[in-house]
Amino acid sequence: MAECEQGALARGLCSAHYQRAWRAGSLTSQPYKCWPNGVRRRCTVAGCGQPHHTNGLCGMHHQRQLRIGSVDLNQPEVLGSGAHECPECRRRFHSFQAVGAHRGLVHDVPRDREAALRRYYESNRAVVIRRSREWAQSHPDQHKILRRRTQARRKQRIQDAGGHTTQGQLEARLQFYGHRCWLCGDPWQEWDHVIPVSRGGTDWPANLRPACGPCNRRKHASLPGEIREFRSTPS
Repeated sequence: MAECEQGALARGLCSAHYQRAWRAGSLTSQPYKCWPNGVRRRCTVAGCGQPHHTNGLCGMHHQRQLRIGSVDLNQPEVLGSGAHECPECRRRFHSFQAVGAHRGLVHDVPRDREAALRRYYESNRAVVIRRSREWAQSHPDQHKILRRRTQARRKQRIQDAGGHTTQGQLEARLQFYGHRCWLCGDPWQEWDHVIPVSRGGTDWPANLRPACGPCNRRKHASLPGEIREFRSTPS
């Protein structure tokens, strides 16, 4: 009898095989042997202990078997240029989620979802932007709702950050930068928080500089030392 990997639900069969047998009208003679209810197989790799997924392996070892044909963790994977690297041991993985799981299991590094998403965005910026634009075009109503929520959160964050700027102070800042973007030198369009509000910046005049729209969006939540300036500007 062929062994099934799922737990038995009724008449010694799992849910899928029970429904298949019921439709075929052959509940009494089945070529399947499902596992007893409550019994869960484990991965056969020594020292793993994770729940069984397929072919005697857990999900992680099964995926590794599919990728490189071996479950040996000491065997290096030959990955492409888009591979993600562990900062501790420089080992490369196929996804940033795998890097986070590896760092937690091997190096005892707590997983930081926000930092992991930021690293993924920085290494796949073009792909993320393209997918976001495609989603916005195909879901215009939901995109408007998300934009309103984002703008409301940002407005509240600026109010909580502290700081006050008068119109005269803003005019002085514009004169200081020559009504030009402080990053590229093009005509200014909007105000940029040099230290982003999401990273502790304030709304005082010293933290405001004129910027063009493309540079402000490209800078996003980066600090000045994390971006490349196109020309020398007064500080």
